[in-house]
Amino acid sequence: MSVEDELEQGFEFDFQHVEDSIAKHTLRAFSDILTDTTETVYCLSLYYTGSSFSYLFPTYNTEQALLKQSKKKSPTDPLNHAQRALRIRWSPCDFAYHADTETLGEEVEKVLAGIEAFAESFSELESDDEYEQYDRFYSAIHARVINALKQVCMQQLIQQRWAGDQIFLVNLFCGDQSNEARIENAIDIGNPEWMIEKYQQQENESYELLSYKMKNRIELPEPTITLDELLPWVDRYQPKIKFNLDMLSVSPHFSLRYRGDDPVEFEAVNNEFRVLDMLSDHPRYAELQQYYQTKGFSGARTGEPLFEFGRALASKLYEQLKEQYPEKKYIVALIGIQPIAITVFRPEGRLPNNIRNARRMADSREEFELLFVQNEADE
Repeated sequence: MSVEDELEQGFEFDFQHVEDSIAKHTLRAFSDILTDTTETVYCLSLYYTGSSFSYLFPTYNTEQALLKQSKKKSPTDPLNHAQRALRIRWSPCDFAYHADTETLGEEVEKVLAGIEAFAESFSELESDDEYEQYDRFYSAIHARVINALKQVCMQQLIQQRWAGDQIFLVNLFCGDQSNEARIENAIDIGNPEWMIEKYQQQENESYELLSYKMKNRIELPEPTITLDELLPWVDRYQPKIKFNLDMLSVSPHFSLRYRGDDPVEFEAVNNEFRVLDMLSDHPRYAELQQYYQTKGFSGARTGEPLFEFGRALASKLYEQLKEQYPEKKYIVALIGIQPIAITVFRPEGRLPNNIRNARRMADSREEFELLFVQNEADE
């Protein structure tokens, strides 16, 4: 029995359809990228949620874009130009063209919705069984996405370019992903062996540069701004909340959709916005942005002005949602890690990844804070 068969055993789910659909539309997406760009592509990848597949979209970067990005130096960055280029070379969120297209098309979106719906059935199990089933199911989905990329790499579109002078890596990336996982994905997808060796070397060197950067980061003085200087921007926060078909949108920040056929529960969709974005026209915005964006993952702590500003924003949003739609169920939360953000999600089922990651980090590092403004709306 193959590894895939072992992972899929016992699940009444069409895994082959997942693989074939993703392969078909990834091939189209990669073809569009390679045809439309005049720059030198060095990486083509799919990017997904991490522990689940609530989203999956193509991402890529080029040598020209990397060179341009590496010239941007923050005041706290101890790396030189060449080091910075290597440091961000394989960081998908630093790709110039990351999330240019946030979907593989309607057919794949339906496939992903089916995956999420099937995984929701595990919530009816006991805790240990739920997590075992959930992890095994998503491991099976991950294996099928790898197979889909393997299918793509066997097509003429990729093979001809690999045989010529267009050298690029094909991979499956996600946030908070280890070097080992990225390298294993690249191997399983079927990239040429010599390319894997070069990629592995660069990933390891990049990790060493990250350690060096964190140890030698130039510290900026903390802004002396007070909460009183920020609170007027809470008064100015007037979110426009409306329903559009089965979607709740809070313009211009996020949207939520109904969960299945239940008219009172929401599923998170683009459900997070950065607190700093609300201060974009504040006279001290540039100072705040520079300080918090260069703090790495240390974020803000309870009691700091920006965190308390976020708390006030989240509370206002919650009160407005409760007043306008008292029958709806949701949680409004403030995440005190970088970037400091407000998020909204439904109270039942598994937590969204941003909340799960915040909780995990809060358990391991004292400086991380997670505030639930309200556990759920009044029923």
